[in-house]
Amino acid sequence: MKIQDRIVYGERVSALMPGLTAFGDAASIDEDGMFSSSVVLHPTVAHPLVRALMRAEAELLLEDAESIGSESPDERTSAQRRADAFMRLALKMNKASAPPGKHGAQTARSGSRNRRR
Repeated sequence: MKIQDRIVYGERVSALMPGLTAFGDAASIDEDGMFSSSVVLHPTVAHPLVRALMRAEAELLLEDAESIGSESPDERTSAQRRADAFMRLALKMNKASAPPGKHGAQTARSGSRNRRR
């Protein structure tokens, strides 16, 4: 299967890339390391991205609901959940765009095996 035909949160990677690219192109990072971006997207670009973000947010909301009553419940705000959904979507896109057998650039660099001894 071609990368652009892969599905992430119910949407084709090829439909999500224009919106995510626009956010990336408009991004800025402040001195505290906070990412911010503001874009106006054409509906044909926005709709798949919004649907995927809503699915990711719903997944997080269900996880938060399951944590209620546990020793360490997730108590994130709606804004935090939306930001987490964006990051979750970006990470899944990274994984979906990796060649078969790879797990994306983010996970390839993580882990203790890469530490100097």
